[in-house]
Amino acid sequence: MKSEEKTGSSIVKYEEILKRDPDDKDALMKLGCLYHKQFHFEKAIENKLKAASISPNDAEVIFSVGCSYCAKGDFPAAIKCYTKALELKPDYLEACEALAEQYQIIGQQVKAEDWIYKAGKLKYRE
Repeated sequence: MKSEEKTGSSIVKYEEILKRDPDDKDALMKLGCLYHKQFHFEKAIENKLKAASISPNDAEVIFSVGCSYCAKGDFPAAIKCYTKALELKPDYLEACEALAEQYQIIGQQVKAEDWIYKAGKLKYRE
């Protein structure tokens, strides 16, 4: 089975799960990630935001929403998500690195360097 076919059948599987239980956070996240993988970023964001509404204090979910915003090219929304993820989990290295990357993309080098420094402190703390 080709990768696209497998992804398509997985999407159907998770949509069926969500018909039975629309508040299944894990199914929403998996479906969001599958849509992201297929470059359907709006659908990815929609499903991940539903998961975030179910678990508003889950830093990994919020971070994942940010990743889909970033892939879509909505950098301000991605920055907002990464910042929220760091509020929930202050030692979230991936969120620091993502913020550094986002600020570099939008040309705010000083902020990018601040986040690179913060990420380095997290990465190499003893």
